Amino acid sequence: DNGPGMDPDTLEALYGALEGGPAISTKGTGIGLVNVQRRLKLYYAGEGMNMEGMRIDSKLSEGTTISFEIPNNGGYSYES
Repeated sequence: DNGPGMDPDTLEALYGALEGGPAISTKGTGIGLVNVQRRLKLYYAGEGMNMEGMRIDSKLSEGTTISFEIPNNGGYSYES
């Protein structure tokens, strides 16, 4: 996006929250991002797949980009 972006300390705190740490703010708790990260790892990690989850690039006063890759061979199936 072209919003305010994040400074390095805020970005580091966000990555910490994505790995199970505390939320980084009261207004935007990052719960949506944490939910997406957990679902990506739950569905696509394991069985020889390397899933790093979301990548977040942000620069103060420039904006933020969040990206992730979904493997072509699908992910874990809960069906028998």
